[in-house]
Order: sequence, then C-alpha cells, then structure tokens
Amino acid sequence: MRRRAKAVCRESPGALIATALTSSWRESSTPLSISEEELSKIVPLLLGSGAGALGWGRVRCADLREAGAARELHQAYRLHTLQAEVHQHEIKQAVALLRLDEIEPVLIKGWSVARFYAERGLRPYGDIDLIVRPDQRVKAEGVLKNADLKFYVDVRHDEFEDVDDQRWKGLYSRTQLLQSDALIA
Repeated sequence: MRRRAKAVCRESPGALIATALTSSWRESSTPLSISEEELSKIVPLLLGSGAGALGWGRVRCADLREAGAARELHQAYRLHTLQAEVHQHEIKQAVALLRLDEIEPVLIKGWSVARFYAERGLRPYGDIDLIVRPDQRVKAEGVLKNADLKFYVDVRHDEFEDVDDQRWKGLYSRTQLLQSDALIA
C-alpha cells in the first residue's frame, strides 16, 4: 500500500517539482532522475515560476540534458545569467547615485540573497530593493526619480518605515559593505 501511494505522489506535478528543485541552488546538486515525460510535464511550471534555471542546474548533469524540455531550462539559465550581469550594473549605478547625495543604501532581498546560490544564473532578477535611513527615504526617491533610470529601484519598504535611529544603527552595523567590484564575485 505504501509503495502505491509513493508512486502516485511521485507523478503529481508538485512532487515532481519538489524532486526537480531539491538542492538545485547548491554547488554540488545531484543529477535529476525523472523521465523525459515527467520533465516535459513540469517544465512549463518551472519556467512560469521563475525556477527554470534551477531546474537546469539539476538536468544539465543528467541523461535528460539533451531532451527538448531540458533545452528550455537551459535557455532560462542562459537568460538569467545575462540578466544577472545587467542587474549588477544597475545596482552599481543606483548605489553610486545615492552615495553622491550622501545616502548610504543597504541592498536587501534578491541580489543580497543571490550571493548564496552556486551560480548567478540560477535565479531570476526583478527590481532592485534598497533600504535607506527612514529620514532619507524621500530624498532617495527624489534622487532616483530625477536620474530617469531605465530600471526600477524600490526604496519604499514599509516594514522598515518605523525603524528609529538606534535600531537603524544596529541594523546597519550588521550589514556587509560591498565595494562595487565585490558585486562581481
């Protein structure tokens, strides 16, 4: 009875996605061992959720790497790798603009978390999330708006709005200051 239940779960899209993404962000993920038919079933879901490149991380070292569905995952990985380069330049530009006006931003969410992935191309990128001292937020928004950037920088994070000066100093003391060249690593 247990074997039958396990087989049914294995065929569900959710279970297949869980299998495909297990440890996919790590440096030494194991090859994915599902059928080509199962892979074809979940590729649209992986791509639609932004996890296509993570799927490629598992498929590329498996026998499935030449399958048509695998090529779609490879394309997602290649696109995310290129987007990571563009995103890096955008972050540098936004940080430099704010620093010119003596505003020291803190990078949060996306890129700051992406450093822990084995490769930059394993995750998609969206906007740039920065936080600044609450008393500098309006000024930061003005600087970014006047710069007429071709990308979106979000400095409005309500969860940090009520951070007083003392808590901001504590938060800032635990950040890692990255020079612009450190973004490349």
